[in-house]
Amino acid sequence: MGKIAFTLLTFHVFISCASWKNNKPKEKMAKDYEIFYEKRAEEREVLLELNDSYLESILRNSCFDDWGEKVYDIKDRLKKVTTKMKPKLWFELGNCYNYVGDFNKALFYYDLVENSGVKDTKILSIVYSNTGEIYSNKKHSDMAVSYFQKAYNLDDPTSLSLFKLGIYSSEWGMYRKSIRHFSELSKRYPKSNLIKYLIGIQYFLLGDEDFLKDKVLSRLDEKYIGAQLLKKALEVKKVNNKMKENFLSELEDLDSPISYFKNFQNLIRQKVKIEDGKV
Repeated sequence: MGKIAFTLLTFHVFISCASWKNNKPKEKMAKDYEIFYEKRAEEREVLLELNDSYLESILRNSCFDDWGEKVYDIKDRLKKVTTKMKPKLWFELGNCYNYVGDFNKALFYYDLVENSGVKDTKILSIVYSNTGEIYSNKKHSDMAVSYFQKAYNLDDPTSLSLFKLGIYSSEWGMYRKSIRHFSELSKRYPKSNLIKYLIGIQYFLLGDEDFLKDKVLSRLDEKYIGAQLLKKALEVKKVNNKMKENFLSELEDLDSPISYFKNFQNLIRQKVKIEDGKV
């Protein structure tokens, strides 16, 4: 069975940020920052609409308000604090630049944190996860996975590293390994439909349709788009030429801008064409 590649909509994990008053001085946001920032805010809203417990846990800490004031304040504090306090501020600056897509500056500050000798494993694990996500965006998969693994080894509190290790394992055809990662994640977020859905995809790719039907679909809300896509996937082998047009039309009705669903929808469409070629 063919591989399917999942591409995350870009989102990252940050320390919670407080609101800032409008009369505070601001760091000027470059035009390309503004474009990236607005795109990320839109993606965040789309993901939140899924009402998924895992995604909500990741996105609720995103510091997307008052970026300029936040950056100005951190840089101002860096001039005044002791050396011991600087790694935490470097960490926050890295997160802020990461959020607006200036990955080189983000990596610069994350590197400062990593080489500072800081012992806070929560900070280090998030630095590793965010660094992994940056390398993932840069298409440096091996580097990305090495950082996600380092974050996971430190018991990454955000679980982003575990999620991405599951994604990469699936992309590389290691479906059982992907299931192990997602199953561990599912224990942390038992109400997450997204994680159950991704587990279901791995069983479909392994050809274990009985397990998919009996153990995965039975645990998903039947109205959830992921459940509906998995059901359509199970119908592929039954589709003949007379049924094909109607099947593809129903599949199009399940269209979504979110890559987790769109990529699988495309795979189902491709498999219908393959099965059609066998007739």
